[in-house]
Amino acid sequence: MKVASSFPLRMPEKLRAELERIAYTNGRSLNNEIVARLEAGMFSTESVEIPSAEAAITAINQRAINKASVTYDILMKEIAKGIAAAIEQGLRHVQVEVREVDATLLTVELEDLKHESVGEKILNKLTSSGYKVEITIGKDFGFRADISF
Repeated sequence: MKVASSFPLRMPEKLRAELERIAYTNGRSLNNEIVARLEAGMFSTESVEIPSAEAAITAINQRAINKASVTYDILMKEIAKGIAAAIEQGLRHVQVEVREVDATLLTVELEDLKHESVGEKILNKLTSSGYKVEITIGKDFGFRADISF
């Protein structure tokens, strides 16, 4: 009879909790769940399908478009909150700053956005609504819009 060797394992608490949850669902011990997953990964005979280069590029572009669209929505919500706060305070100027934003998404031109970057799209939306806007994008601070009305 072959005896398994002991191997202490450190892992992030969240990962352990998720593995314990999955092990419970599968009716296994934590150890058996980890061993089953390692064996499945190491000895898998599944073939891996490689997409065409065109399909890969399309997938990458779609992902960038989706991220840019989410970024646009987040920024427009923050701008709307800033303008509402300025109106409530009787101010005709507001500065909206969002630090947690990928600055590269603000400047890259995306085909789906009619060749406008997210920053340009925001600028065009606000100026067409009658606002005077100056947008600054930087690695240190993300997105900043100075809006006057």
